[in-house]
Amino acid sequence: MSYQFVGFFALTEQMKSPFYPIDGTTWKDIKDPFHGIGIKLSPSIKTPSSPDDIKALFSAMNINHVRQWLFIEYVCFGGSIDYIYALIMKNGEIYGPIEESALENVERVYIDLMNEFGISEKDALQFKPFDRNFWDE
Repeated sequence: MSYQFVGFFALTEQMKSPFYPIDGTTWKDIKDPFHGIGIKLSPSIKTPSSPDDIKALFSAMNINHVRQWLFIEYVCFGGSIDYIYALIMKNGEIYGPIEESALENVERVYIDLMNEFGISEKDALQFKPFDRNFWDE
């Protein structure tokens, strides 16, 4: 059975307020492996398909003051990563989009992406927000 996550992770000391959750999002405080928030988009929200769409959605939630965030679409099947699409904001600069679906490359690209966000390889491969029950689904 496949698993898909589409959403944001943001490094921030402030948690939910003064952010503006929009309908179709689930927000969670993240304490490990980084301190911040996770925002999962429900299937009812059209997956942003361009960096401009991603930045606009992030701004709509009033998170644009956060200096480091990651947007990621992550798909796995049977424990193997099948696809990632991502955009990183770090120190005010946008990196990406990064997209990979070649099975021989996708895990390495994912690990490198998570390292750029500040998450170790070990933590990336055991990333709790990608556990099926993390978001209370």
